[in-house]
Amino acid sequence: MQSFPVAGTPRVLIDLPSAILDLQTHQEPTVLVQVGAARPGRTADHRAAERIEVSADADTVSLFHSGPKMFGMGTAHVRITAPEGTLLEARTGNGAITALGPWGQATLKTSNGSVRVHSAAGLKAHTSNGTVSVGAVGGRAEITSSNGSVDVGEVFGDAELRTSNGDIRVEGAMGRLAAKTSAGSIRVAHSRGESTLKTSAGAISVASLESGSLSAVTSVGEIDVDVAPGVAVWVDAHSKAGSVLNELRATDGPASEATAELRATTSLGTVRLRRLAAQG
Repeated sequence: MQSFPVAGTPRVLIDLPSAILDLQTHQEPTVLVQVGAARPGRTADHRAAERIEVSADADTVSLFHSGPKMFGMGTAHVRITAPEGTLLEARTGNGAITALGPWGQATLKTSNGSVRVHSAAGLKAHTSNGTVSVGAVGGRAEITSSNGSVDVGEVFGDAELRTSNGDIRVEGAMGRLAAKTSAGSIRVAHSRGESTLKTSAGAISVASLESGSLSAVTSVGEIDVDVAPGVAVWVDAHSKAGSVLNELRATDGPASEATAELRATTSLGTVRLRRLAAQG
């Protein structure tokens, strides 16, 4: 294991062709790096690990591959522990990325593998083939998968979530939320700001519409929206081949300051609108 003392706001840069990345944070002013083979008994994996160069320049620790990138290259296993709030940029062509602990601004990319993040100040994450799971993002989140589900907790800024094949689940975003999948369902726990939800084939559900505007569009699938207690909502709902079941009571105008706008459209499916019961 290599140890690098750092000060201020550290930065970790990783650019490897094939590696499993296990990253976590601690409260010490050091970056710890351990490189090994993903499968200890495989010669190609040992060779891949040996070709990883680790260097430090001031508060920046970098890992990159030295030598030619060959077909059938083995896979390394990289473990890094860095101070909380460290800026992180990690890219691998093949391998899962796991980032536990509170990171600063993080940019993560893998061509083949899952991405899991516990907490980051801001996040850009992409996988071409795999799932993405995120706990919390303090600012903006931009998360994409070409083939796999996207599961996100709370985002305290804008959130842009996309996958070509897979479900999208999100607790909510304090800023603008845009979620789109070509084949899969979309589930949102709390819709508070400007939310745009779109799927070509799948259901859309919102557990609590609390404020702002919500646009839900699916070509094939049902739309279910529950409106929070006390929220006055303007509704524009359509189904070309299905029913609109609206259990919201019509009024001449909003009865409270809490308001929301809802547009829901499905080509084939049912639209259901309900009022959540007041707690207590």
